[in-house]
Amino acid sequence: FCEDCLPSAATIVGGSARLEHRGIRMPKQGCYIRCSFKCEAFMLRFAPPPSPPVHFAPLDLPEIGRDDATEESSTAGAAELSKAADESDNVASRAAMDCMAEAS
Repeated sequence: FCEDCLPSAATIVGGSARLEHRGIRMPKQGCYIRCSFKCEAFMLRFAPPPSPPVHFAPLDLPEIGRDDATEESSTAGAAELSKAADESDNVASRAAMDCMAEAS
C-alpha cells in the first residue's frame, strides 16, 4: 500500500524479524503492516512480539579501588580469603582420606 491507500485499521510495524531471519529483505522505502484488527489478533496469537529486556536496579555495593581505601585493608582481606580457601582444601582432603580409609 502507499501512504494514501493504507487502510485506516492498519498498524505499521516496520520490520519483521521473523521474515528477515529467513532472508527476506525489505526495500528501504517499505515496511510491514498489519492490515486489520483480525490480522493484528492473528499475529499476537501466533507470532507474539519478543519480551522486553529485563533491567535490574544497580546493586548498592562499595566501589573497589577507591582512593580513600587503604592498601592495608585490601591485603588483610586477601589474607582472610587465602586462609579460608586453605581451610576448605584441608577439610576436603580429610574427607577424601576418611572415605578412602573406609573403602579399604
